[in-house]
Amino acid sequence: MNRFNVFFDHNCPPAMARMMAGFLSSEKPQPRSVALSDVMDRRATDVEWISWVRDQPGDWIVATENHRILRVPDERRAFMAAGLRMLVMPKSVLSLPHEKRCALILWQWPRITRTMSEFDPPLAFQMSPKREGKLRQIGL
Repeated sequence: MNRFNVFFDHNCPPAMARMMAGFLSSEKPQPRSVALSDVMDRRATDVEWISWVRDQPGDWIVATENHRILRVPDERRAFMAAGLRMLVMPKSVLSLPHEKRCALILWQWPRITRTMSEFDPPLAFQMSPKREGKLRQIGL
């Protein structure tokens, strides 16, 4: 059973959130899958959307293709203070069409949720570019 809602930031196509919503639609209770553009202007800063996710009920995984977010001081501080879980797509798959990136998330979703459940936030993991690969923890 999945207990995580998923937030896709502005670096991910909104179609990824729709795909995940369909995938999660059979879960009871149904987790939310939200694209940034569903809840605020796509030009919102990372600090603004991090605050939005922090204020939402439930446990969240933030999915991003932004590899700099944890290196920008204000964004890193906001992420740490919000106590979130982050899933970063590997750079090696960013040139793939979004449907292939979506498929990679779906293939690894049971491992992602199991791993995210084992640790207290804040935490960040990078997905493997391979279907059977392991998640790599990103040092905070």
